[in-house]
Amino acid sequence: MESTYLNLETSVIPSDHQLEVLGYLLQDKEVLARFAESVRPEHFENPVHRLLYKTAREYFIQYMNACPKKILEREVGVFIQKNERDLAVPPIMFWEELEKAYRVPISETQYVTDKIMKYIMRYQLASLGEVSLDSARQGQTDMVRVGREINSLFSILSGGVKQRMEFLIGDVQRRSRQNQAIEKIPTGLRQFDSVLGGGLGRGELGVMLAPTGWGKSFFLVTAGSGALKRRCNVMHVTLELSREKVISRYESFMTRLAKNSLSEVSELVTQKLLRLRRVLQPADVLVIEYPTRGLTVEELRAVIIQTQLGRDFTPDVLLLDYADILQPSWADREKTRYEALMNIYERLRGIAQEFKLAIWTGSQTTRKALSKTIITIQDIAESFGKAQVADVVAAICQTDEEARANKGRFYLDKVRENQSHIIVPFRKNFDISTFTEDVDAHPQEAVPSQVAYETGRSDDVPF
Repeated sequence: MESTYLNLETSVIPSDHQLEVLGYLLQDKEVLARFAESVRPEHFENPVHRLLYKTAREYFIQYMNACPKKILEREVGVFIQKNERDLAVPPIMFWEELEKAYRVPISETQYVTDKIMKYIMRYQLASLGEVSLDSARQGQTDMVRVGREINSLFSILSGGVKQRMEFLIGDVQRRSRQNQAIEKIPTGLRQFDSVLGGGLGRGELGVMLAPTGWGKSFFLVTAGSGALKRRCNVMHVTLELSREKVISRYESFMTRLAKNSLSEVSELVTQKLLRLRRVLQPADVLVIEYPTRGLTVEELRAVIIQTQLGRDFTPDVLLLDYADILQPSWADREKTRYEALMNIYERLRGIAQEFKLAIWTGSQTTRKALSKTIITIQDIAESFGKAQVADVVAAICQTDEEARANKGRFYLDKVRENQSHIIVPFRKNFDISTFTEDVDAHPQEAVPSQVAYETGRSDDVPF
């Protein structure tokens, strides 16, 4: 009997959106995880698209990860070689369509996810209706078929929940037990890292608070250099300073040559960095510059994927200078600044978890923090939600006397997995644009009741 509903095999995804959907399914692991169970290869009209998606889907089901482009190219090559005489389209079309799919920009994941959800829901509801109508017309209640369609509907709504389930007892024989401790990436500041239990963990978001000009950018270079010395790949995204200035700060820190003299000893800088390359290879620092508010979190995510695929560079640490001046996503632009900033930080932490990154960023404080001996999370500017989302919140604290002596204190106000409210002394080295240990002082606990917290959320404008 012919269906009175949609053509369920060909109308799931509209023709003019199929390439866009394929691009996301090939490049975005979260989109693929969400729809691997409900989007099938036959839902694509183009036979080349069917093959590309089928290959990527099978790889995901087996390895629980997005299929790397190189493997996809290899599998396509093997398929063409085996089926050269029976191909319905010219072989060149496979390579052209693959490149088109990888040129699809994947900066609006939530938007595309919502669109696919609508397509699949329409398909699944039509399928449920057809099965139910067939059952009624035949004068029998085929609850097994109806139940299967309802289960598929809930599977779509839950986002491929089967991939995220594990029974404590039922799956015991399949389970591989690994050390559950989070891998820590040190900043190189020994006392600071000690308070964090070894550094900032992969999948964690750390925020350094300070008034403008107090050294948030210096701290990020310190953390990046410390990670590089431990052979970690560092991605440093700057929305405030120029790429050249950030690079010069790294050169100064790594060579211990004053940044103001780098141009005078250019050859020496090159030699020192080449020697370091032989020791640290293949680790490196990739500095990427964007204008203020010239990047959204979704676009940042796309940058990470593009550097993995196009530059063969997978970062261990992401340094963002700084999150407060990211552009809100299109969905957040009608929201209050408080809500938009909290959403930015939530998505940043999501990126940290997805890519197993340690992410450090800076954040502005309110004007009144200038007069405080200890800056706390209550001094965070614009949105207290930033502090709620972060795993680590620290602050750069300085009195006038300490500033004159190039000294100061880090106050670790929130450390999710370790003791908080710890003061760690530091020295600031302006010549090499970074922080160093204050070997003459030691960490000490600050009793929370003695710290002058403010009440309510911080809505002051940043200074």
